Amino acid sequence: MEDKVEHYKEMLHSSGIGENEDFGYIPERLKTILKELHKETKDDVFEAQNFCKIFGVASVTFSKMLNNKAGTSFRVVFKVIHFFSLMGYNPLWIINRENLLVPKKYSESEFVMNKTTVDAAFNQLVRQVKSTQEETNLALDKFKEQITS
Repeated sequence: MEDKVEHYKEMLHSSGIGENEDFGYIPERLKTILKELHKETKDDVFEAQNFCKIFGVASVTFSKMLNNKAGTSFRVVFKVIHFFSLMGYNPLWIINRENLLVPKKYSESEFVMNKTTVDAAFNQLVRQVKSTQEETNLALDKFKEQITS
């Protein structure tokens, strides 16, 4: 057991994550994405003082997090990362220290499954099944008419 623990500790360490790791690169990446979204969309909701409202965090607290000045609840950080993944950004690009070969955004051709995608596909399936059932019922009614008349 101890060998396995040491093996995995070494694997983690060799990937750039030591025991006393400073994850200050993550807030920098979040800040970069936030600026990109604001620039691309021209939507003021992507300004830090407004964006923090989505997560129920005070503007000052959020600003400190983005500038790596104060510890922030891991829940807020994960919510922000999840939100960015819904916007097409790759969470692995955000959290991997060495992300040079990790794509920042998902390409249009990549399959990204999230609740919105699944819900939309399911709703379309339900509509198609109902439509097919209606067509089947009409065909059966016509068949019955033809054989009884």
